[in-house]
Parts: sequence; C-alpha cells; structure tokens
Amino acid sequence: MTIEFREAKGGRVRIHEDHKMIRDVHFYTEGLPVSFKTEEFAPVLVKNKYEIRGSISVYPNMISIDSLSRPYANKVLHHVVFEKEGLPGYVMDKDEQVEGTYFPLKPKPKSRSKRHKSIFH
Repeated sequence: MTIEFREAKGGRVRIHEDHKMIRDVHFYTEGLPVSFKTEEFAPVLVKNKYEIRGSISVYPNMISIDSLSRPYANKVLHHVVFEKEGLPGYVMDKDEQVEGTYFPLKPKPKSRSKRHKSIFH
C-alpha cells in the first residue's frame, strides 16, 4: 500500500511507499477510528486536544502504528478503515509543526502486456 500525507496549509503532498517507516508522527485521538484503543499509547493533552505519538510502518493493504512512548504498543489499520476520513495529525519538519492528514492511495491497475493480447479484442 502507498499512503500520502496531505498538508493542511500549502497543499504539499508527501508520498510513502510500501515498507517505509515514518518516524515521530502525532495523531489527534478524535480523528482516529472508534476501534482504535488509545489507552495503550498513553495520550497526552496538548493545546486542548489529546494526541498520541508514534511511528507508521507501511505494508501492503495496511499500516502499523507503533507507540513511541510505550514499547510493544501497536495497532494495525487496514486501508478501508481510514480511506474516507483519513488520519489527522502532524509531523515535525525542521522544528516546525506540519499539520495534515494521512490517506491510503489505491494501487494503480496493472497494464496488460501487449504480448499477451486477449483473443476477444
């Protein structure tokens, strides 16, 4: 799976491919799916919003969010869980907080080889 981070200001998009790790991501708990249990991630109140801090590992059809505050706390999310609303949060970029939302990207359809044309076309 490939995921993208759409920045809230400026419209910049960052693409993250399979087997990529994104370190030090902050997620707002109100934007996480209801099935996501945040207690094991030790949420912290920051500017009137609860957030968890973790890293994202990108795998085919899912991502894994691993806690940076508690070892062995992690949660796997399949792409269908966050494809409509996304996962809002922010990343730190050169000491600047960059707000945005993570969304899964649909895989590109594989093109058919010209060598193996269908007999029906």
